[in-house]
Amino acid sequence: MSQRASPVRDRTGRYLQKREAILAAASEVFNRKGLKGATLTDVARVVEINANSLTYYYPRKEDLAADCLSRTVERLDGLIRASMVERTVAARVEAFLQRWFSLLADIAEGREAELITLYDFRALSRPHFAKIAPRYVDFFRSARRLVEEPSENASRLQRNGRAALFVGLTHGVRTWVERYESADYARAAKRTADVLLSGLSGKRTAFPPAEVSNSEADEATSRDMFLRAATQLVNEQGYTGASVEKICAKLNVTKGAFYHHISAKDDLLADCFKRSFAIIRKVQAEAIERFSDNGSRLVWSGTALVRHQLSPAGPLLRYTALAVVPEAMRSALRRDMERLTERFAGMVADGAGDGSVRPVDPTIAAHMLDTTINAAAELAEWTPDASSEERLDAYLRPLYEGLAASG
Repeated sequence: MSQRASPVRDRTGRYLQKREAILAAASEVFNRKGLKGATLTDVARVVEINANSLTYYYPRKEDLAADCLSRTVERLDGLIRASMVERTVAARVEAFLQRWFSLLADIAEGREAELITLYDFRALSRPHFAKIAPRYVDFFRSARRLVEEPSENASRLQRNGRAALFVGLTHGVRTWVERYESADYARAAKRTADVLLSGLSGKRTAFPPAEVSNSEADEATSRDMFLRAATQLVNEQGYTGASVEKICAKLNVTKGAFYHHISAKDDLLADCFKRSFAIIRKVQAEAIERFSDNGSRLVWSGTALVRHQLSPAGPLLRYTALAVVPEAMRSALRRDMERLTERFAGMVADGAGDGSVRPVDPTIAAHMLDTTINAAAELAEWTPDASSEERLDAYLRPLYEGLAASG
């Protein structure tokens, strides 16, 4: 009989310590390369063990990815549970955000191990997705309880819309918080809570019939169809999962047709980002042309872009995909993304001056609007029985009016 201890039975401190090191290293690798692009060898190199030793703990990459994802969900759920002792929505949200930003500061300073982002857990195989999905649903339910008062008479759709906004903003923090010194994360948490609880305008908001026109979506050209299909697959399965074969199968066309419109697979992700940025840029420009007050510009832009996310013409590419863009293209794309965010920040700052927007932190508010738009692609999953317009209202209203006022 082999003397090698079973990973299932051997739960010594040494085993658990090494397993935690593997999970931390894998989280960093998966964040950088995506679930499809990373390999066990990549993880083993970071942990400084050979690949065979790593398979003692995790025989398959997807076993490791599922545990990394479970670990992040458990940490977030733990922060929610700790914050539920507070009696009001405002106190619970503030407590949670302070804990979440504090944890991110600890990660930035190396006091805590890296946590994997959750954006591409749908890239897992069906059995592994089935393992993590119930835990994520439980986390969503915990978040829903955090942001509702027991005495509220809100509909299930309203409760799910508010929870989807809160969860999306929670994940989205990681795309922008590194702009700040870790010592300032607590201040950023406080200003994030201010926007979330009291809203951008702090008053009743009517959502206009704003939408992305055909010209803004680059029309229904063949090339745009390829980019749209690629965007959908990248959002669902990560960059490596969006193979040329899958894109062609989705559109029922040949590889020859793909390469007729797209010069190279390596350029595809950058082209998808450029398409998404062009849509956002043109919507912002139309909002500026239509309205003189900046509050209306922000409502128009947010409404049009979330409606686009919920339409057959969507989605926009997830910002988290930027991490796996080839490095030579990444800086230019990041610059374009930051410029679009800065345009929203300018609207917020000028809106405080003209009285159409509450006096909030413009940069943080702009990032939160960006994140709200970006995360709307998942909204249908949490509100399956609602129309697109009902989803939009339940999801967007809390951002403009404030979470505490939109029940």
